[in-house]
Amino acid sequence: MVDGLLKPDVTAPGNGIVAARAAHGRIGVRVGDRYTRLSGTSMAAPHVAGAAAILLQQHPDWDQSQLRAALTSTASYNPSADAYSQGGGRIDVDRATRQDVYVDAGTMNAGYFAANAKTLRTTRTLRYRNTSAAPMTLNLTAEASEQSSDPAPAGTLTVSPATLAVPPGQTAQADVSVDLTDRPAGAYSGRITATGPDGVELGTTVGFVKQGDEVQPTFRAIDRNGRPAEAFLVMRSPRVPDAFLAIDVPAGGSSTVQLEQGDYSILGYIRTPFEDTDSNTALTVVADPELEMAQPNRVITYDARRAQPFDVEVPRDVDVNGLAVGLQVERLGLDLPIQDSLLFVRGASYGTIPKVPMSVLPFERPLHGHGELDSHWSLVSPRARASITRPLRRDLPVALMDGSARLDTTEELPLVDVGDGTAADFAEVDVAGRLALVRQSADVSFDDQAAAATEAGASALLVSAAQPGPFFGEASSDIPVLAISQDDGAMLRELLDQGRGVRIHLSGHSSSSYLYDLAFREHDQVGNTLYHPHDLADVRTS
Repeated sequence: MVDGLLKPDVTAPGNGIVAARAAHGRIGVRVGDRYTRLSGTSMAAPHVAGAAAILLQQHPDWDQSQLRAALTSTASYNPSADAYSQGGGRIDVDRATRQDVYVDAGTMNAGYFAANAKTLRTTRTLRYRNTSAAPMTLNLTAEASEQSSDPAPAGTLTVSPATLAVPPGQTAQADVSVDLTDRPAGAYSGRITATGPDGVELGTTVGFVKQGDEVQPTFRAIDRNGRPAEAFLVMRSPRVPDAFLAIDVPAGGSSTVQLEQGDYSILGYIRTPFEDTDSNTALTVVADPELEMAQPNRVITYDARRAQPFDVEVPRDVDVNGLAVGLQVERLGLDLPIQDSLLFVRGASYGTIPKVPMSVLPFERPLHGHGELDSHWSLVSPRARASITRPLRRDLPVALMDGSARLDTTEELPLVDVGDGTAADFAEVDVAGRLALVRQSADVSFDDQAAAATEAGASALLVSAAQPGPFFGEASSDIPVLAISQDDGAMLRELLDQGRGVRIHLSGHSSSSYLYDLAFREHDQVGNTLYHPHDLADVRTS
């Protein structure tokens, strides 16, 4: 148990459930023509939603916290399972709708007590509400078990008072106390039960954790623009070199893990997205051959603003066909080095992928053994290049869509705007022997746009993005299909609207006429990672 958070809230029937089948549904086992049998949360969640709907119909003035408390506190708790596998227990909508007494929490997180905590005691409050017209007396009891499922020592979990009188239409509160002084470490499961006349019963499941010898670091990331960022990290231990731990840090959030104390290697990256899209404006490599993990728990923040450029410059114009980054850790006692690698760019079959600026965070020299950061760059001759030659002269960044015909020519073509690129749009303009400009559309696929352009006799197709940021894609086509940015598409249309003829120069190669295959190594620390290779061997093939 990493952070002591008590989840799930409840359980519900979800095994072998027969339900109505969607008209074209394929999942599950068919039961007749109209039903299917399926297991999992897809079946359990609707039971909970339905139970909440019934309660809301009975109590239309209740808010979501009241509905949650009623469902969790009246659920059927399984004493053979712990709190962290069932929460309040299996929902019992019959009990939830029949009782007039409720508690404000059916589950309670009583705390995570770190190894260096100043106190191992806490007290929380439960409030009981009597909606009936008669007074209600509740008998309150508490019980708890250790992570081993053995009963916890007396006094670990207590509730006061033992008897609680709740006047009609009013509330009364009880104090729930946890004391982990001189108790073993681990995740504890507890239960506060309130019983009354006529079968009234309410339960509050309590979860709390005492840290042992392990360490629980929390990972955060900041992107190149200073915003909380998404990151992916892979950790390895020299004590268990064949195992690894993958850590996903969500955008704007954090990730806490539980580890043995000691040192670890780490390799990963931080994303800097383009605004709120899934496109990247930058990727930052995170590498550390020796990250010490010890108590007390700490927050580790990787800040991409501290990163340095990570790139290679070669004499000739190139596309990035591939980039792999690896970390190798050597230690005494290891038969083989610990090795991890990440593939950041894998070239498309025929197309191009827009280049994403790379950077790398520096790391400290390891105290034990060695750490080496390797990078392997595959750079190829350009697959596609474009420039405007009339009415102005400027480069036009393009990306050849994977799956389209290769651009194996040098030619200058007049540009024609064909709107959304539907067959009807192409029927209204003459694109024969020309370059057709269309917009990315949710209603027309790249394949359909390319097919319409080919049918109309266009020499090539230019697709402008529907949103800001990097743009590329796939299109099965007999003519070259090139992707351009939203801004460049708007600029070209503005020129066309002004009645100024626009001509585009296209060039490319169906196969690489030259290739740079480069590898670099940073030993024990990150030096200058803006590489300018020289004295390169020139290998010619026929």
